[in-house]
Amino acid sequence: MIALVTTFFYTRLISRVERFTIITGKGYRPKQIDLGRWRYPAFCLILLYLFLAILLPFFVLLYVSFLSYLQAPSVAAFAAFTLKNYRFLAQYGEVATALKNTLLMVLVTATTTVFLSFLVSLVVVRSKFWGRKLLDQLAFLPHAIPGIVMGIAFFWVFLKVDFLPVYGTIWAMSIGFTAGFLSYGTRSMNAAILQVHKDLEEAAYVSGARPWRTLWRVFMPLMMPTFVGVWIWVVLHAVRIAELPLMLYEGPQNQVLSILIWNMWDEGYVPAVAAIGTLLMLSLLLLTLAVRYIGFRRQLAAPPVA
Repeated sequence: MIALVTTFFYTRLISRVERFTIITGKGYRPKQIDLGRWRYPAFCLILLYLFLAILLPFFVLLYVSFLSYLQAPSVAAFAAFTLKNYRFLAQYGEVATALKNTLLMVLVTATTTVFLSFLVSLVVVRSKFWGRKLLDQLAFLPHAIPGIVMGIAFFWVFLKVDFLPVYGTIWAMSIGFTAGFLSYGTRSMNAAILQVHKDLEEAAYVSGARPWRTLWRVFMPLMMPTFVGVWIWVVLHAVRIAELPLMLYEGPQNQVLSILIWNMWDEGYVPAVAAIGTLLMLSLLLLTLAVRYIGFRRQLAAPPVA
């Protein structure tokens, strides 16, 4: 109910979209803000946050991944470093299965979430559809539902719906994640579409461009940073969230990395879990940098609309 009430006021706020458009056909250029003497304190706060939120957990995982068993840092602990946890992961058959399932699940989930979020936001912000406000509220509603509750709900749905044989598979996880992440995706898409003035589309129409060409040549390049940002956000969260997959998976052949990490931790393979966490953080960091580089490079290299 709280989510529905707040969404109602949100839709009232964005009904006057002209107040929020900043990307127009009048020589738009992002404005930089000079922080002045606050730039050094701000920079220090950012470094402190990155250290506490990213670097410190990573170094802890890296340290534990080289141990045979948990122990406090000491000269003896550093002298006993071993690579057996990484060799164990290379020989453990379930790791390869979980990695393959995770890659397929996050690719399907992230791509579907971006596509559906864009379509929903396009209807909500740009169209005159009578039910657009209701559609926006329905898309935002999963945000108010805890992951365990949503997992139970989808568990019963997939168990009772016989014509959709996805129960216990990674496809069930993808559907559940997509429904849950749709609220975040539509918020980002709504904000991005609000910033693009209709003058750009109308100029393309006047020049003879068809709607699909206007969408591809005008709208898509401007929305590319948002697409990339939402895609990366979904990938990072789909990999690390364990509640919903734990409720929906069945059998070791449908394990993803979050479930494998949970099971290995429960069985006492803590150093091996740390090794998985270390490799996972490095892989996601490289993926994030690569996708952001490709997305923003494409935006900067987009040709002007004739």
